[in-house]
Amino acid sequence: MLRSPGAALLDLLEASSSTTVVAVLAPPGYGKTTLLAAWAERDPRSFAWLTIDHHDNDPAVLLRSIAATLDQIEPLDPALLETLRLPGRAAIDAVLPQLGSAVSGAALPVVLVLDDLHLLQSWDCLEVVAKLIDYLPPGSQLAIASRGEPPLPLARLRAEGRLVELGPEDLAMDSAEAGSLLARATARLGLCSNDPICADHEPSSTADDRALH
Repeated sequence: MLRSPGAALLDLLEASSSTTVVAVLAPPGYGKTTLLAAWAERDPRSFAWLTIDHHDNDPAVLLRSIAATLDQIEPLDPALLETLRLPGRAAIDAVLPQLGSAVSGAALPVVLVLDDLHLLQSWDCLEVVAKLIDYLPPGSQLAIASRGEPPLPLARLRAEGRLVELGPEDLAMDSAEAGSLLARATARLGLCSNDPICADHEPSSTADDRALH
């Protein structure tokens, strides 16, 4: 039975857990946050959710915000939390390696969501996000929602097969189109072998539902 486009996209997100980064990139009104929130409800992993605002354009503030979000999932070393008091650039040099080590050594996989990433304009802060990607252990992911493609190493991740991207065309698909996207993406990522998810989404031309808005 053909399922809604939203369900197909959620299946794609669940099937992509072996990739490092999920990027949902679209203008306002396409349901980026709604899609990620629905994914968080379905996925058995913990989601550490941070909605970016303009105050996070200070690397020290951003690192504190990320650390506080992760600390709610798995308590961080108090010594690390104390180091977070360092200001500005010093926070990147001193805190980021420690926070990255905490992320890579976490007992359970986690999905770190950075919503409204387009509000992050500071190059130092974007460097923080880029470097955190390389600390993510297998099973953990970074999920970003942004109104445009951020200046992160997405091209490298794309070439390495470590990136799942959803754009406005994907979010506005009808059910048949979303099912085709799921089948293509899971096959490309090597996730489709004997997977019932793929079988559930053979292309069809009978539906004209619209995706999350």
